[in-house]
Amino acid sequence: DREWTPAELEGKTVLFAVGDSFTEGWGIDDPAQRFPDRLQAMLGDGYAVVNLGKGGSSTLHQTQAVMDYPNAVPDIIVWQYLLNDIDVAAISNGYNWDSPIPLDRPALVEESHLVNFIYWRVFRQGMFNSPQGIPQWDWLYGAYDDAYIWGIHSAEIERMTAYADSVGARLITVIFPNMEDPV
Repeated sequence: DREWTPAELEGKTVLFAVGDSFTEGWGIDDPAQRFPDRLQAMLGDGYAVVNLGKGGSSTLHQTQAVMDYPNAVPDIIVWQYLLNDIDVAAISNGYNWDSPIPLDRPALVEESHLVNFIYWRVFRQGMFNSPQGIPQWDWLYGAYDDAYIWGIHSAEIERMTAYADSVGARLITVIFPNMEDPV
């Protein structure tokens, strides 16, 4: 990814692209084909598209990444939201997934694309169905149906919108559906 310096960002319209692996561009051979890079190419030199995407992140992490970016305050935030972004709120409040996504991954998993790829290929086999055969999407939909968990997650969403409002950034949210069942 391109590392922007404060001097390079000065005088440009700063756009943060934030989200999970879709934003990060996981699985794309040519980084120029990631949507943040395509946006940069379409918008031109007057814009700086900063890719803050990180695979496996959720609303809580994505908001923190936007707030912690040291080199600029955004003018625009394009937030890629996936329906599994509720998982941190669910897990942290006792709605446990029987095949939890490991939150304490070895540092090398986060630092090496090859190790990350191998790690998730090995772990993935049990990741999307619980030992009882409950599909992950059914578990996630149950989290959305739980008023307590939804209250916590909606507060996470509100934190992102409040931050955008506080810095005068335009917030554009792109919601990705369950790609196995887009309805």
